[in-house]
Amino acid sequence: MSEHTPGPWETVPAPQWVLAAVHTRDGLTVCECFRDSATADAQLISAAPDLLEACKVALQQLCVPQHERRDWETIPQLKAAISKAEGRA
Repeated sequence: MSEHTPGPWETVPAPQWVLAAVHTRDGLTVCECFRDSATADAQLISAAPDLLEACKVALQQLCVPQHERRDWETIPQLKAAISKAEGRA
């Protein structure tokens, strides 16, 4: 997979013909949303880099040997979400 555009991303005001947009802090357009749910879509998309990083941290914390409680159902979910985000699923 090629590297994704680094975060943080943020939802920004968009031109009239676009309902919502997601940009990097440097102003690079990550995506533009056109549907009725555009604002909610843009907010979710803008959170993607943060969500990916949170999944990676959570997976590391769940898999360390000294961790007494292992949430066995969560580990596969985290691995699947990370793989999907990184284009491996």
